[in-house]
Amino acid sequence: MSGWSDVVVSSGVAMRHERDALPAQHVGRSDRPSSDRLPPKLAGRRILVTALSLFAGCSPSSPHEIPETVITTAAPDVLKLVVVGDIGKPGERHAAVAASVAAVCASEGCDLVVFTGDNVYPRGAQSSDDPILEQIFSPYASLGIPVMAVLGNHDWGHGFDTDAAEAQVTYAERTPTILLPAPDHIVQAGPATLVGVDTTRVFWDLLGWRSDWAEESLAASDAKWRVLVGHHPFRSDGPHGDAGRYEGWRYVPWMSGRSLAKLFERAVCGHADLYLAGHDHSLQHLQACGRELVVSGAGASTTPLSPDGDRMWGSESLGFAWIQLADDFTLRFHDQSGRLLHTYVD
Repeated sequence: MSGWSDVVVSSGVAMRHERDALPAQHVGRSDRPSSDRLPPKLAGRRILVTALSLFAGCSPSSPHEIPETVITTAAPDVLKLVVVGDIGKPGERHAAVAASVAAVCASEGCDLVVFTGDNVYPRGAQSSDDPILEQIFSPYASLGIPVMAVLGNHDWGHGFDTDAAEAQVTYAERTPTILLPAPDHIVQAGPATLVGVDTTRVFWDLLGWRSDWAEESLAASDAKWRVLVGHHPFRSDGPHGDAGRYEGWRYVPWMSGRSLAKLFERAVCGHADLYLAGHDHSLQHLQACGRELVVSGAGASTTPLSPDGDRMWGSESLGFAWIQLADDFTLRFHDQSGRLLHTYVD
């Protein structure tokens, strides 16, 4: 298995093998705590893993390294990135959004593309050779710029299928521009530290996954911009709603996403400047605890927005976000034709 367990530890530092086609270095710091992966033989068996964890005293939370990638931006003090999510349905709509991303990057410049999860519907990839991976990823990989990806709930087989998640990690290993060395990973890009957290594992709070590494990584960063990247939203006016009361399950700790609410309150409110997410298939600009929140999950399909809510702006259009992090924060949303929908500068 070549996925996130494929690290070489030397003198207290875990170093991933570099890929010649991408000017990036992968570093996992052994002094950085992390969450862990599910033992492969237990893939997809949520009840069994929970029983083992709670009743047999067999916790699945022994630390593993957090891979870190350093990329070079066109200007050292500026990061231009595209944020697109829930892209996992190949077809005309997926192709239209990808073409629009290419056009905007050609005109405005892009140093990085960020996928906010649910990269493969409906139940993840069958293997690293599954043709759907090439159909979904290649329009973005062909842009010739790094693509940072995180996993969503559908990437875990819409359950907890480690093989489905491992398939994407393995595919990324042999695709030079795709950055997905593990479900949890970090990208250093110009003036920003981007901490990619696997929010699906945090959602399954009963499994005991640790998420304190994300908070600590953000706190330890001396970058001008500290960005958390995940799949599930902190706040959203879409069908899934806000963390802590997802799907209206406010008084059910597990289903409500209470564990994610706690993570966001600590990591986003405490240390991040910006949180990027998907999950709801819409485009939204929100704020919470003085932080900027972007929901960009309209990369292949759309879902409705509530007529009410606390969002600063929102759209049910297909599209993506373009962000510039420099002396100030610039956010633009474009639809699948490239039309500018919303601009915000702070």
